[in-house]
Amino acid sequence: MLRFFRSLRRKIVENGNVKKYFIYAIGEILLIMIGILLALKVNTMQENQIKRSDELTVYKTIRDQIKNYKAILEKDFYFNKSYMAQFEYAHSIIERNDRTQTDTLGKIASQLINFSDFDGTGDIYETIVHSGEVKLLGNAAIVDEVRKLEEQFLLINRSETIHYEFIRTYVVSSLKNNVQFETGRLQNPEALFETEFQNIILISLKIMGEKDEAYHTAIRDITPHCAFDQ
Repeated sequence: MLRFFRSLRRKIVENGNVKKYFIYAIGEILLIMIGILLALKVNTMQENQIKRSDELTVYKTIRDQIKNYKAILEKDFYFNKSYMAQFEYAHSIIERNDRTQTDTLGKIASQLINFSDFDGTGDIYETIVHSGEVKLLGNAAIVDEVRKLEEQFLLINRSETIHYEFIRTYVVSSLKNNVQFETGRLQNPEALFETEFQNIILISLKIMGEKDEAYHTAIRDITPHCAFDQ
């Protein structure tokens, strides 16, 4: 192709036709410009494809992490709820002053040291920001929802820390001399019908109720993001 244009230009120059040479020169310049523009267009398209591929990779990573968090949240949600049901039953035994259920009450009391621990580090949003991957994400709404989810994770973690500190500071110290935690055997059964133990049950239920709500909210908010497709 280049040989053809050189030959054509040579003939025009040899014939001394200035007008034709001028037209030819303009045409050659236009062809060069078109070639450059096409090359830039192709290069831009390739760059956009690479960026899109990188963007989809980041979205997939976020989705997979969210799915993993959802599975853990659901497990802790049901774990927490199962113990809430036991402690509510213990509270009803105390309210009824049902001494025939003392052994059952002892077994439930031995479970007060158990607690759900999601321990979500809340690092998805921070990771994509610090790594610079957030610049690849074109959907600002998803980025904002990920940030909000991590705020919910932090709320859950705070609730779990409060629960742990309550168990360590109050539950263990109150029950360690009365309840055998492995079997639920009691040294002083009557103590479980006194105000101190009843308050422990009620405070535990309050803390766990807040955790239950936090788990439920996080699972509700996280579910749509487990299948987002960008």
